[in-house]
Amino acid sequence: MSQTKVNVGMIDASSIGDAKLLQGDGAWVTPATSGMTLVATVTASNAASADFDGSLSSTYDQYLMIGSNIHVDTDTAFIWVRCDVNGGDSFDSGASDYAWDTYATYATTEAAQGDTADSEISLTGDSSSFDWSNEASHAEGFALWIYGPSNTTFFKLMTWTIGGMNTTTSPTLNVALGSGAYIQTAAYDSIQVLPSTGTMDGTFRLYGLANS
Repeated sequence: MSQTKVNVGMIDASSIGDAKLLQGDGAWVTPATSGMTLVATVTASNAASADFDGSLSSTYDQYLMIGSNIHVDTDTAFIWVRCDVNGGDSFDSGASDYAWDTYATYATTEAAQGDTADSEISLTGDSSSFDWSNEASHAEGFALWIYGPSNTTFFKLMTWTIGGMNTTTSPTLNVALGSGAYIQTAAYDSIQVLPSTGTMDGTFRLYGLANS
């Protein structure tokens, strides 16, 4: 079968908009997106919190937040998360708005911690044995998975891994694995990270995971 080569420069693409792929049948199509998309970045500098106001939507069923180089200015601070349904106008902090559970270790010490009715989700737990150091060379990092923020049937779940330096001995590593829930069936669109006391520095990036 004979073939005819066509110079790409002869193809008229003036009316295809954002389409970038030419199929074998001659049709222009927009390539499907996949994987993770960076939704927003918040950089905290001596800040009381890092807020993603209105960043969660029904575009994605799952989100991943990465916290990097988090440095607290106050020894013994914990890292908390709060949520809001109103674009970040008033992050919920009622005494029973959240539930959480962690398994934390440092050196040879380990403990399960949790709260079924709390004013925040504590990624690092709340035991003084597992608090975090403010020494100049110490920082924390975490990966927080956020599930179904726009779902209106279930409480809002999240899971995480977080690690950093403990205040007890320098340097002694802490690590915590956990799960938590925002006790709310309504869709929420905003999420906040904050230290339990004082301020923090750090970079926080929120990614949406493609639904297909």
